[in-house]
Amino acid sequence: MSSEGGNQVKVWGGKGAGLYTMLQLGLPVPHFFIIPTFACHDYLNKGVSFFHEVVRPQVERGIQDIERRTGKGYGDPRAPLLVSVRSAAPVSMPGMMDTVLSVGINDQVREGLAAITGCPAFAWDCHRLFLEMMGETVLKIEKQEFEQIRGRSQPGWDKIVRGYQELIAERVRGTSFDGILEDPYKQLFCCVKAVCQSWRNERALRYRRIYKIPEDLSTAVVIQAMAFGNRGQNSGAGVVFTRNPASGERELVGEFLPACQGAELVGGAAIAMKPGWCPVEELPEACKELRSACAMLEGHFKQIQDVEFTIEEGRLYLLQTRDAKLTPLANLRFLADAVTEGLLSQREAAHRLQQLSEATLEHLLAGEMLEEGPETQVIAQGQGVAPKVATGKVVFSPKEAYDLASGGEDVILVRCTTSPNDILGIEKALGVLTSGGGITSHAAIICRELSKACVVGTAIDIDYQREQFIAPAGVRVRKGDLITVDGSTGKVFKGRVVARQTGIDPRLREWVLACRKVDGHRT
Repeated sequence: MSSEGGNQVKVWGGKGAGLYTMLQLGLPVPHFFIIPTFACHDYLNKGVSFFHEVVRPQVERGIQDIERRTGKGYGDPRAPLLVSVRSAAPVSMPGMMDTVLSVGINDQVREGLAAITGCPAFAWDCHRLFLEMMGETVLKIEKQEFEQIRGRSQPGWDKIVRGYQELIAERVRGTSFDGILEDPYKQLFCCVKAVCQSWRNERALRYRRIYKIPEDLSTAVVIQAMAFGNRGQNSGAGVVFTRNPASGERELVGEFLPACQGAELVGGAAIAMKPGWCPVEELPEACKELRSACAMLEGHFKQIQDVEFTIEEGRLYLLQTRDAKLTPLANLRFLADAVTEGLLSQREAAHRLQQLSEATLEHLLAGEMLEEGPETQVIAQGQGVAPKVATGKVVFSPKEAYDLASGGEDVILVRCTTSPNDILGIEKALGVLTSGGGITSHAAIICRELSKACVVGTAIDIDYQREQFIAPAGVRVRKGDLITVDGSTGKVFKGRVVARQTGIDPRLREWVLACRKVDGHRT
């Protein structure tokens, strides 16, 4: 499948268009095919008969093509082909829609995978993750039900998988999903339908209302051969930004989680990637290839890229590239540096600068810094991911954040980690504070986009039931207490701390003034 220019995104979605571009650039991408947006749109409006008549044959042909290219068989225990099923909306909607990994696995395929790889734990882990994701996405089983099974099971993925299978078998008995545990093609068709339908889930609807995204669009669906980050210690999954998305500094930053799949990155256990540091030190070639790919992608798109990748047994695979969600400061610094580096012309950069509102630009030029003094109490130190300062009352519920902020209160939403379901609370709060997560976490991505103060990875001990948290400094903070979060330094303060204007980097100020002369619309 192919398309031209901007029409690629409209037909194949952002993820699909990015995959085609990476393929054309000769970068390592697992084999894939795409159900286009118009087919998903028609399925949502015409129903199951359209799916069986039009979409299902496309899926079957696509799987056959991947089988030919990989030499593997979908549902074949002798050479198992597992696939991911991912949404690919034409506009970026981070975390709002659904994905299922390792589709096509059952007991026989799992045993075949274990025999071929010589790693039963890996095969059981693939089965476990599939059952969790399929159960939540397709069957709408609450995440807590899987967590309860994990909590009461004996150690070992095999016991957990058996518990999951019993739960799912009970839920699907006598329904149209009966047989989904055993039938790889039933799994695949049900997952494709569910990912299409996620365009209309409640969190996606909320997100589109906030960002005024048209409802008459739809998502595409990417079906892709699995790359396994959970194969062992020489494997893993990560997200890397070609430059710092908070500050715009020219450095690769991101997170990497060894021996795990990308779906588990949001848990906050990932290793932060430092400039020039290889996420898997024993695999310098994969790291060198990743750095080269990042440079190529940024040069092609002429924008900071947010790149998802997997390393399987030392081999690098790229799964997605998209324009990164940037703070206004990062956007400004990138534009100035891109002109110096010859990536953009001065006129191109000046044109992009017009996308920043006058109020945002003036705020950037003013700059701000907290006035710390002897009375200032720093209670936690995390990672600042959106360089802005906010003071507000602590709340622990996204709904309460929404309600209080709608009534005129200044609030800081405090969570272990945020999820797409928290979007309304995040959008209304002045800032967000999380105990886990890092620069690629959901909270970080959304707050950068919304230009809100955000500090993540603070290791605060949150007690939702008592509506309080205990900071590493030993300070107890209750709901309604006032705190200040500094999204630049990552510091968290008890009470209100005053911010003063400091002015932006003089070089950036001069560049902005030069751009105003070029575009002539700001004087």
